[in-house]
Amino acid sequence: FLIKVKDKNDNIAKKEFSLAVTQALTNRSVVSDKSAHTGDTITLKAAAEGGTGSYQYAFYYKKPSNADWVTIQDYSDSSTAVFQPLSAVEYELMIKVMDGESTVEKKTFTLTVQ
Repeated sequence: FLIKVKDKNDNIAKKEFSLAVTQALTNRSVVSDKSAHTGDTITLKAAAEGGTGSYQYAFYYKKPSNADWVTIQDYSDSSTAVFQPLSAVEYELMIKVMDGESTVEKKTFTLTVQ
């Protein structure tokens, strides 16, 4: 951008600005199934677009009755993780993506286990 200002004596001052436009970080992660049996292997696939720099991914699960999330895999470059449910309940799965500026977007899924 260029801004010019002219005074009453026709003196001109100008200032240039540049603006970098980036796309917001979007979490595009998926899980292989939304229903399963105990012992099945569920694949969690992290994916992202936008943001700045490279991505890191983290994976979590919890039973809805629990307040705390259990870490399947902490932040790393690996974009896949697996989860094997051991109880016939509903689980919540969460995948977080973090870009190079530490912006985090999370996405949750419900997994029904029989």
